[in-house]
Amino acid sequence: MTIFNTQATISIGGNDRKRPYQGQLSGLYYNGLKVLNMAAEGHANIKINGSVRLVGDVPTSRSPSRTTTSMPPEMSTTFIETTTTLSTTTTRKQRSPPTIQ
Repeated sequence: MTIFNTQATISIGGNDRKRPYQGQLSGLYYNGLKVLNMAAEGHANIKINGSVRLVGDVPTSRSPSRTTTSMPPEMSTTFIETTTTLSTTTTRKQRSPPTIQ
């Protein structure tokens, strides 16, 4: 059995790949942290590469004791939430029109 106690890096979107993700992401959780919310709030441990923009408002905390970057333990396996969305755009190569032979 392998136990991982630390996580050095999480890469979302594949900007380091030949064809990175283009579209919208919403409510991404990792180990109980709302990663996209943390990015939108300017969290010190989040680094954004590429063309990313926030769509909509950053959700606010309902109570002062809980931040928007944590979630209750009973939701620890939930992966999707629809409160925060970031999107990335990339320039695509010009494609030639189809030809009929």
